Amino acid sequence: RSLVWARKAFDNMDASGLMKEYNGLLARLPYEDYKAPFVRDVEEGAIIVDPDELLFRSLLFALIWGAGLRPIGELHGKRGRSDIVVPYRGRHWVIELKISHNTVANDQAKAKQGMAQILSKSYAEGLTDPILLAVAVNVPKREATAWVKRDGLNGDDVWTLPDPPKPVSDPP
Repeated sequence: RSLVWARKAFDNMDASGLMKEYNGLLARLPYEDYKAPFVRDVEEGAIIVDPDELLFRSLLFALIWGAGLRPIGELHGKRGRSDIVVPYRGRHWVIELKISHNTVANDQAKAKQGMAQILSKSYAEGLTDPILLAVAVNVPKREATAWVKRDGLNGDDVWTLPDPPKPVSDPP
């Protein structure tokens, strides 16, 4: 069910719908998945990768892949790497995740930082008609708590703060 809804979110260019399904997936993960499976940082040359970012990026990647789309992870550009790029219907979604270990009030600043990074590092350069999406994931809450979407490089930012999640009684 979630994968069909995720696909519909892309059909409608609905960042809120996509984040609702992402939060649904995060809510269904076993508690053990949130224990410290990555006790130390993972090193890639001189770059330290946040283990929480690895987890949450991989989960969003899996959700998008499961929807029948073909995301590209860590797409290299001349100024850096975007977390996820999703080619879809002649457009490209450029998604940047920012991890928060703080209060939800701080998470809007994290999402803003993600959008600034997409723009300053030119992650959408050369991509067709991009949709930019910067997402703050709050680790203690285990959910995406703020996100900002921009339609095109010069579009207006559209902010979303989610409704509190409802308890899950049954698997999807």
